[in-house]
Amino acid sequence: MYKSMRLGYGDADEPYGCANFNPTTTEADTVTELYAAFSEGYVSGEITFKQLRTEDTHGYVYYPTHVDIYLTHAGHGWLTDTHRIYVTKYDSCSAFPNGAIVPAEDLWNLTMYRPTRKNAEFPHFAVVGDVTAKVDHYISIGRRQTITVGNLPLTGTFGINGKAVIISDSVGGNYIGCTVISDMRDNMDSGTTATVTASLFLLLSLLIFNLW
Repeated sequence: MYKSMRLGYGDADEPYGCANFNPTTTEADTVTELYAAFSEGYVSGEITFKQLRTEDTHGYVYYPTHVDIYLTHAGHGWLTDTHRIYVTKYDSCSAFPNGAIVPAEDLWNLTMYRPTRKNAEFPHFAVVGDVTAKVDHYISIGRRQTITVGNLPLTGTFGINGKAVIISDSVGGNYIGCTVISDMRDNMDSGTTATVTASLFLLLSLLIFNLW
């Protein structure tokens, strides 16, 4: 679901058509979509989180969350494939005590589940914010990738909306990218810096104009 299918033809596999797999929704269904846009540091690009909620006679049913990852290394086209996605308990990237992630202390884990070695087999027992552990493999930077994650609510008491999300480096727990998850695509955690920079540029331009 939410993945794409590409059709090709000929020996060269020329593109013939492409379509997305989308659920057939009713008035009782709700699709929630959140975004994490990276613009500063070593990582650029976007992660999209999408989850379908439907309703039956027993109440609401939440489907696993589809995560569409399209990240690149800022300034070059390298491909690296040993990174992690961590959703933290913090509301801002500046709230971290240091530059390294401590999973037992920093991750979004409102239910206080303890990590298990079988996170991919039993995702409901995994820490909510340890996204890559739930699917039992690393993510790539430099190419598009999609994963389906269980126990990753987007809204409500346990939802990840408004939380800082981290991309870790290839070896340790240090992070190379951070932003805040939002229901708007323009969700850069560096928005304040960009606004200040634009204001200074405008002020400098006016000063030069007056001196001229």
